[in-house]
Amino acid sequence: MTIGRGPHQRPSITQLVNHSTLGQRIIIAFAVIMTSVTLFYSSALYYNFKWVELKLSGEHMADQLHAKEQAWTNGVAPQVNPGVYLFSSNPNAKPIPEKFSSAPLGFSEINIDNRSYFLYRENA
Repeated sequence: MTIGRGPHQRPSITQLVNHSTLGQRIIIAFAVIMTSVTLFYSSALYYNFKWVELKLSGEHMADQLHAKEQAWTNGVAPQVNPGVYLFSSNPNAKPIPEKFSSAPLGFSEINIDNRSYFLYRENA
């Protein structure tokens, strides 16, 4: 007895499952369940990290930006952490570099010359 539709055609999954032993069916079910759980878990992690990056990091950078603007309004030079640069159209700040002028509004990551820049941009 042969399983399949013709001499050179592979059998369908239904035919394989119907002619499988109980042990083989358990292994197939285990493989399907593990694949499904893995796909669900990896997609959940991916979207969780994206949410943290866009929402929480963006909100933190927006809060920092508003605090710096408030310092300028009060006539105080704003303090920034090492590696953080503040550009603005404000006359007291460094002007916005041309390479960042086309960045989208909000939080974004831009790769320029094999370097990554994390930006938060707002309209004044």
